[in-house]
Amino acid sequence: MFRLLLTLLTLFMTGIFLVSSFANGLPGTTACIKQMTVFSIISLFIALIGMSMPEGAFKRLPLLYIPAAWIALLLLFLLGKQVNGATSWFRFMGLSIQPSEFAKPAFILLLAYAFTMRPPANGLATRIRPYAILLLGGVFIFPIILQPDLGTACVFAVTLLIVFASFIRITYPMAGILAALPCCGMIIVHKFPHAMRRLTMYQDALLLHPDIETAFHNYKLQESVIKGGWFGSGFWPCTGSVNPPLSYSDSFFAATVELLGVISSIPFIFIYLAWFLHCASLAHRTTSMTNRVIYLAAGSMVTTQAFIHIGVNLGLLPITGLSMPLLGTGGSAFIAFTIIITMVERLSMQEDGKLLPAEEFSPSPSLENA
Repeated sequence: MFRLLLTLLTLFMTGIFLVSSFANGLPGTTACIKQMTVFSIISLFIALIGMSMPEGAFKRLPLLYIPAAWIALLLLFLLGKQVNGATSWFRFMGLSIQPSEFAKPAFILLLAYAFTMRPPANGLATRIRPYAILLLGGVFIFPIILQPDLGTACVFAVTLLIVFASFIRITYPMAGILAALPCCGMIIVHKFPHAMRRLTMYQDALLLHPDIETAFHNYKLQESVIKGGWFGSGFWPCTGSVNPPLSYSDSFFAATVELLGVISSIPFIFIYLAWFLHCASLAHRTTSMTNRVIYLAAGSMVTTQAFIHIGVNLGLLPITGLSMPLLGTGGSAFIAFTIIITMVERLSMQEDGKLLPAEEFSPSPSLENA
């Protein structure tokens, strides 16, 4: 438990320090730092509760959390507020809550249930089961596409495919992707001009048209990375000197490169790569199918979002609106990723005998030959 809390505290303090350096002297800096501090404290309490929760309550919680997260995604279309073309937030008493963030731990738990449910003992059920799992994942992903929040939808889809390909022949996920791409493409083109503008921004940036308004954000990201060079521009003085817009969230990595330089920013990449390798190692060692799915999904989800964020900030991908996990601002994201990491840490400690023995959610037949 101490290792978990220390890790989270270190990440939170690093993020707060860097964001305060990016935005030093700019309007709203104090409010941003206060928000990060408050949600860091809340996240640490959630981690402490998750590690201390009785085993029975820990097992029953997903039965409530999964449907609640999915219902929240649907309620966005009735009660959500539109910001920058996307209906992704609830606004309540000055707070903004993003259900798609809280859906990330729920999606991991949903995959664990889907892969450990025992199918009927007949050939037809076995053949259609892979497609049923893909469809079940789509039930979570499709409402996020409709918001539209294509960056988060990509994180969910990549997580689903990595877990899927780990247990079932790759032909199944490839068939699912090929079937879904035309539908998703039609939805994006005809329904969501906001998403198309982001693709246009990326195209204009590739063509080096900084004078075009749509390319401004992408161009400023590239400019920050170039300005940072190998060793960065330094911390002081730093009154508004970091270039990219939204340096506290969407542009966190580009602002970090500008401030610290490429060499000092590389460890951030290795942090998320190390997290994935840690989860993959846990998945390899465990004898529990449920835990194996949770480990793989948790490692994939956190690392995928981090690498998409880094790819956007390096100009390799279109703007997605994704923040750096546990470093950039975003209260909902802080809490969601804390829940994910706490799940992994609790299950691994149970298997090591440091907590009460872990139990399966349901019987876990092998899917490797499905």
